[in-house]
Amino acid sequence: MYRISAMAFPLLCFVAPAFADIPGSCLDFSHYPASGAIHEPYAEPKVDASPEASKFRTVIKLGSNGAPNFAGRFRVVEWGCGSPCHSFALVDKESGDIHMVNVSGALGARFQIDSNLFVVDPPEMIEADWPEGMAAPISYLWDSSTHTLQPIPGCNGYTQKSRRRR
Repeated sequence: MYRISAMAFPLLCFVAPAFADIPGSCLDFSHYPASGAIHEPYAEPKVDASPEASKFRTVIKLGSNGAPNFAGRFRVVEWGCGSPCHSFALVDKESGDIHMVNVSGALGARFQIDSNLFVVDPPEMIEADWPEGMAAPISYLWDSSTHTLQPIPGCNGYTQKSRRRR
């Protein structure tokens, strides 16, 4: 009995933090403010500017209609890439440039017009019947110098328990 407990203890120490609460700042949009929002007229998306964007020309054109909804100037376009899978592109409504997001999510993403924070698979999207441990929120910040979403150190790898009734 002692040997099993001694062997299991390191495993439990490794697994238990995975279900820890995500630090509040990792999901707080007000911690990562974006500069002012742009206004009409909005640029058309440049779907032929990159081979990757041109593969998704129709969904990007349709999804980019409307005002910016992320980081002051971008319209987030989302589409399915399998089950469960969501892909994203950011359309700059001022220039028309398209930034393909090299991250996919199982459930989707949460973002706001006044923030640079982009959360893939946020905790509130984890469904009641989602298999426990299968979804992990990942927080990113828009980096205007590299035109990419960068993971926030210390904010990722917190697997969430499902809300499934047992």
